[in-house]
Amino acid sequence: MIDHVIIFRADDLSEEASDELLEQLGRLSQVPGVLDFALGKNFGNRSRGFDYCMRITFADQASLEAYDADPLHQEVVKYNRAVTSEHLCVDFEWEPVTIPARQ
Repeated sequence: MIDHVIIFRADDLSEEASDELLEQLGRLSQVPGVLDFALGKNFGNRSRGFDYCMRITFADQASLEAYDADPLHQEVVKYNRAVTSEHLCVDFEWEPVTIPARQ
């Protein structure tokens, strides 16, 4: 599995602009190959100024590469870069782990 995690800094967005950003980013859940999608606004004080986080899960690197080239993704990226000031991205591979039930 591949997780694509991005955090965004969006200084001084109005509530309406914040809602629009979340709506636009949420559209990415519709891109083919997305297995799982999570998006939210930071509520803690450890984010070093980053305001939003998005996590998208793919089956493999080929699915991530297809997502990156998808026209919907490109459209949302263009919007996102117009309203956010900075972003960090981490892509990592992981294996599902079964956690034993507590006794």
